Amino acid sequence: MSYQVLADISFPLDHKYKSRARLHLTRAVELAPSEPEYRRELFLFLLHSGGVRQATALLTTVSESDPDYDWLRWELDAERNANASPEARLGRLFLAGPRAAYAIVAAPSW
Repeated sequence: MSYQVLADISFPLDHKYKSRARLHLTRAVELAPSEPEYRRELFLFLLHSGGVRQATALLTTVSESDPDYDWLRWELDAERNANASPEARLGRLFLAGPRAAYAIVAAPSW
């Protein structure tokens, strides 16, 4: 969770922290698969960091009888609807240039 917070506050230099957050949240779920809080946090992290496919895959491992299933499904649908709006697409288009420029500048020069 600490790496997730660091990723949130260090944008656009957040790649390292996002990687570590994903690694540790995934590991927590692997070590304690019966702990619903770990699964929820990993799901939300994936969902809000652009990993909708991974969040969907995680949701497929949850039983429909699980108390969290409906809430997780609702979050997934809400994120998909938000990303499908014309405003979201336009926002991604406008951010593509600065993100590409940053990636070029931040790339290691060998």
